[in-house]
Amino acid sequence: MRITGGDMRGRRYHTPRGRSIRPTPELVREALFNILPPVTGSTFLDLFAGSGIVGMEAMSRGAASATFIERDGRVAMAIRENLLKCGWEQHCDVLVLSVERGIHFIEASSKTYEIVFCDPPYEHGWVIRTLQTLSESSVIAERGLLAVQHSVREDIAERDAGNFVLHDRHVYGDTIITILGRENL
Repeated sequence: MRITGGDMRGRRYHTPRGRSIRPTPELVREALFNILPPVTGSTFLDLFAGSGIVGMEAMSRGAASATFIERDGRVAMAIRENLLKCGWEQHCDVLVLSVERGIHFIEASSKTYEIVFCDPPYEHGWVIRTLQTLSESSVIAERGLLAVQHSVREDIAERDAGNFVLHDRHVYGDTIITILGRENL
């Protein structure tokens, strides 16, 4: 895997092998960062981080900080090692927790994020459950955005969005990126 944009563009990094790891493809990552407003100076939260490539892309593109939530300790260790190699360890946190517990942990610390990226396992009901958890929490800043990567077979309807407003939707093969916010743009 390699970072596709920003200061560390082209840098390769290690990711553990396994069926539980499904890194966001380069094409989808590039499209995501073209859809989002510039991440420079923002706080970034990577839910279901997996390889951590999306949060690392955000850091490479100028995010002030990033938090990665990944429940697999072996995978979280690889994220930490890659952050260390890039010199970002002082600006990043890796939480080895389930997403739900991670969101509650962050909420208890009163930290908020301008951009939240969520890439749950496809077609297991995690999209709607995570939207509900985020909708009931305060981890997304008032004008923050939520980008959800999900399967075309697991659509996000207006009724599923909780207190979020659907802003945009882009389809890339069998993957959709849905952008939501707390208010209309």
